[in-house]
Amino acid sequence: MALPRGASSALLRRAASQAALNGERSHGSTADAAPDADPDSPPAAARPAPGGLACRRLVVRCMLLLHTALVASVLLATVTSITSRQQRSRELAQRLLEGGGGEAPSSWVPPVNSTALRQCGEALELPQVALLFLVKGPFHHETLWRLCFPAYPPGSLFHGRELPQKERVVTEWGQHSLVDAARTLLRAAYRNPRVTKFALMSESDLPLYSPHLLYTQLVSERLSRINACNTTRGWRLFEHRWVDRMATHRLKEHHWRKSWQWFALTREHVELILNDTEVDGALRAHCRTMWEPERKDERECYSDEHVFPTVLAMHGRDNETDCQGWLMDTDWSRVPRLSPHPYEYPADEVTNALLHRLRRPHLPGCSHAATAAATAAGGFLPASSLQAAGTAGTAGAAALTGVCLRLEQQLAMHRARHRPLGPQCRLLARKFLNYTAEATLAAVAPCDSSALVLNKGVCPFETPLQAGTRRRWQHTAPLALLLGSTLLLLPPLAALLLAAVGSAAAGRHRE
Repeated sequence: MALPRGASSALLRRAASQAALNGERSHGSTADAAPDADPDSPPAAARPAPGGLACRRLVVRCMLLLHTALVASVLLATVTSITSRQQRSRELAQRLLEGGGGEAPSSWVPPVNSTALRQCGEALELPQVALLFLVKGPFHHETLWRLCFPAYPPGSLFHGRELPQKERVVTEWGQHSLVDAARTLLRAAYRNPRVTKFALMSESDLPLYSPHLLYTQLVSERLSRINACNTTRGWRLFEHRWVDRMATHRLKEHHWRKSWQWFALTREHVELILNDTEVDGALRAHCRTMWEPERKDERECYSDEHVFPTVLAMHGRDNETDCQGWLMDTDWSRVPRLSPHPYEYPADEVTNALLHRLRRPHLPGCSHAATAAATAAGGFLPASSLQAAGTAGTAGAAALTGVCLRLEQQLAMHRARHRPLGPQCRLLARKFLNYTAEATLAAVAPCDSSALVLNKGVCPFETPLQAGTRRRWQHTAPLALLLGSTLLLLPPLAALLLAAVGSAAAGRHRE
């Protein structure tokens, strides 16, 4: 049927408009529909409803908030645990310093029959160790050393133990007077025939082990802890300090030795040193800082580092020393190369971890400190077991005899089980001056201390399982703090990432 010209033009324009509209819709969709597609099937990628997207964002935000709250709670508990323990340790250290160490030895019992006990020790031939403190002023850690001997009567450890005024030596650093002072201490301790090991120490030294292990280790060592050898790898003899004027009838240059000022000597070696006049006289005259005309230079020489090892070498006792002299741990890595003094530890470095590191567990024979400390303690009886032996009369003597028998049996069992430390294990450490006294006590005095100097690391009424759990937590708490801090940063980072992704998606949608 023919249409009028005007109607035909209108229909054509309407068809073109409909085609253009269909083209725009097809261009705006994510995928063009096939000509034979089922009109009832859903589109390949439907745009999510605005309400569903907002709901998912809300869920993500809630999860992030929950994560932040949980991590923050763990961090708060960890920080509280660490700070509260540190606070308790500091308060205990302050109380101990104020009381001079009188608080911890609350189990002290009155002295028992000292004469009878001495006879018991002599009958069992129990050796003794002389701790010789060469001090130039106040004793920095007397409270700590006082706590090492809880059965000792209250008061200063040095009451009645100081050298008489007439025997004391005024010393100067680097001078032969230090040798005189050390010999005076050795001579005073040598008068006791039961002393078999003599350890020279300073006022700034700390024990790295319990007194049980310190004693057991020293009396069990056959060698002196001093370097009287000339074959030690990496050890300098400082030959430039020797001058031919030092030579005598027996003392020759090949006897020249150098060791640390601090040592632990056997009784036989102390006897040789006390009887020596040859080496002492030669070095007193010629081992000092002085101008050498033939060298046209100044020669420095410190006799306290040379006299004692040179005496032993002159007598052919080189092989009776450990060739190391590692009684004391000192840090020379943090001082100038030519510094005459080792590193002085600040108070904020004195922790359980530091004392553990100074024991050098990576060295041969030094990794079993806890086991050695436990077996060493097995060779001792508590002071309370001796209290019954302090009564007068026959009953007291009989009780004392029983105690001596028990001690003898216990010592025999202890010797069979104990495995001593290796000769490279340092037993003491320096240099800890008076401002580290509180930090030192805070590290070693608490019952849960892992330093194993004053305690076994187990608190009263604590089961071994509880103690093990607590120790594991103390070791992992710093790691948990670091991990928690890292996790706490994840929610803000995730929120920033989501915001960036959302902005990018919105930009693409607008395009």
